[in-house]
Amino acid sequence: VPPWILFKSIYFSTIVNFIDLFKNPEKDCMVDCLYDNSNPMVSDYRLLLMDTLYICLDYRNMAAHGCRIYSHNSGHELRVDKIFNGNLPEIKGFSQLLFLLSLFEYGAPYERLAIALDKELNRHCSHFPQDVTYLGQILNINIEPKELVYVSPKSKIFHSDIHCCGLKNAAELELSKAKELGYSPCKKCFR
Repeated sequence: VPPWILFKSIYFSTIVNFIDLFKNPEKDCMVDCLYDNSNPMVSDYRLLLMDTLYICLDYRNMAAHGCRIYSHNSGHELRVDKIFNGNLPEIKGFSQLLFLLSLFEYGAPYERLAIALDKELNRHCSHFPQDVTYLGQILNINIEPKELVYVSPKSKIFHSDIHCCGLKNAAELELSKAKELGYSPCKKCFR
């Protein structure tokens, strides 16, 4: 039986607290599975793992209760001096979470969160272009707004609404690329 089956239906906080009870040899074994230990910038992977788990838990709790996570600063401090020997510039807020997830050898959590963030930022900034600078400062990232449209493999029409009637098996595409490929605008979406 795979060991993760034992954690089915358990709260994330319970898992974090359970891992926190492990002794150092068990934590070292877990660290060896999660991180590429060749990064010379990191001096203590055990502290990095625990700080990452507590910061993830903090953001998970904020999101679960419907709070805004983009402007949230975690209550748990990343121990930069002990983990990175002070070689890391100050990273705060949501970009700190993205940075910590990017350090895992298994990249899916970081990639999924980065894709969702990019998609939602583009959606928001296409409706409210004046927010680009504000959100970039809060998230501590460079936002390059792209206008995304949706295309179907069976037609040469692009849509601004993914739920437009007649649109099936939609794929996202940048507006400039859609025009370059010869797609024309939907008459319902682009009035």
